[in-house]
Amino acid sequence: MDRFFYYLFHVFDFILFLLPKLIPLFLACFLYLWGKYYTLKHISYKRFFTAEGVFEGEDTELVEEVTNHSLLALFRTDIESLFPESLSFYGLLHESGSGIHTFLSRFTIMPFTTLRRTHKVHCKKRGTYQLETAQIIFLKKVFVLPSRAMLYVYPKQLPVSVAQRLDYDLASADASPLPLFADVFSFSGIRGYQPGDSFHSINFKATARHCGDIYVNQTDYFTGRRQMIYLNFETNPAYSTQQYRQYMEAALSYCAYLLDRAVTAGYEIGFAANCKLFHGKKYLRYPLSSFQKADACREILKQMADVQISRGQSISSLISMDLAEHVHHTHILLFTLTMEERTEDALRRLEACDNQTQIVWLSKL
Repeated sequence: MDRFFYYLFHVFDFILFLLPKLIPLFLACFLYLWGKYYTLKHISYKRFFTAEGVFEGEDTELVEEVTNHSLLALFRTDIESLFPESLSFYGLLHESGSGIHTFLSRFTIMPFTTLRRTHKVHCKKRGTYQLETAQIIFLKKVFVLPSRAMLYVYPKQLPVSVAQRLDYDLASADASPLPLFADVFSFSGIRGYQPGDSFHSINFKATARHCGDIYVNQTDYFTGRRQMIYLNFETNPAYSTQQYRQYMEAALSYCAYLLDRAVTAGYEIGFAANCKLFHGKKYLRYPLSSFQKADACREILKQMADVQISRGQSISSLISMDLAEHVHHTHILLFTLTMEERTEDALRRLEACDNQTQIVWLSKL
């Protein structure tokens, strides 16, 4: 019993010896935790994608910026974010569940310092991705960090072989009945003046060399630089849901390719699709001349990212909108899996307005 009290006395004596030395340590830890709690309420955090939009299957980068506005350094601070599984982050450990990735981005930030970190992102699926907030969890307290970032993932680009086959199929269609127009940007030589030639076509240098005989610029001709693309989301029971989705995803890629090609060629373009969009609209429509060419293509691609593979209103009603606007001298392309009588009637009315119509069957591409 005496030995027990002997050891108990020495333990108590050791605690009394150690306590004065631990109190400053405990106080320092308390002050750091309190300071970190205060600092986390005042840090700045933002993030953004380096590209506004990319095509499905391509990579982009997400940039995070954290700014410490205090005198206290922040060590091993974890910022938690949620991302859909269709955005894959290289080299990050994450938890997966219910289609959502959870990952932690860890920072150590010195006082009055901004730290930037870049993550490479692989975009696996078409869609519109909008990030709203991130968060830091410290001492069971959640600090919400507003940090909006937007990314558009456009339809997948066509492989070269598929694009070449599509070009061949379209080029092998019947000759265009559209009237010919002079292409003022294409010079193919000079010729003598003929009654009816425009004054602006006169080549004054050639006229001066030929002692008064009037010569004009010879230009090439084209069948119009106007193209309207329709994508019909109507289907029939012959196709399963999976087949239907595959056809329509491929159709979006075909249309994106043709729109880009038309812009490169200097065409006036338009696009319409009777699909549903995630914000509730039941069709997508960009009439001819609604935008500048480059802007039109970019805006259409952004809307394509928002498309749901589901039928909205009828395609014939979209064609009727263009008929009401007196579309003429335009090459009309209709991508479709099926053809209803009212759609055929709408196409005939387009042809009656000096347009060329061409049907592209998705099941044959």
